[in-house]
Amino acid sequence: MTLGFIGTRRGLTKVQYDALFVLVQALHLEHSFTQAKHGGAEGADTDFDNICDRHSITRLILPGPDTDTSGFIHGSFLLAEPEGNLKRNRTIVACSSIMIGCPYEMVEQNRGGTWYTIRFAQKHQCPIYIVYPDGSISKEGG
Repeated sequence: MTLGFIGTRRGLTKVQYDALFVLVQALHLEHSFTQAKHGGAEGADTDFDNICDRHSITRLILPGPDTDTSGFIHGSFLLAEPEGNLKRNRTIVACSSIMIGCPYEMVEQNRGGTWYTIRFAQKHQCPIYIVYPDGSISKEGG
């Protein structure tokens, strides 16, 4: 099974990081993920990569056109050539069994790649867990 991730480039709040850590741990115990995919951007992707490393989940990066993947820790693998950010995000959803989204805002926004991808996952019936900045989690779809 593959765990997909989308999150803000602004990084996670402390409680959001803690909630994401516990969620990844619980989902991994339940589903035994063989891999996790993310876009390799600064901020939340870096946090997610570190969490997956601590749970010994192989990370595959699908970079965007402006992604600097040089800062990722060992164990992360570049999976593909860079794609446009929204196309790349749709690819992550399409090849994931479960998605996790970590937005910067508590309320859904009409703009921005994180919220676009959350809506895309919902529309395509991909189960998605949304981890909000206050640490609350909602599950939608699937």
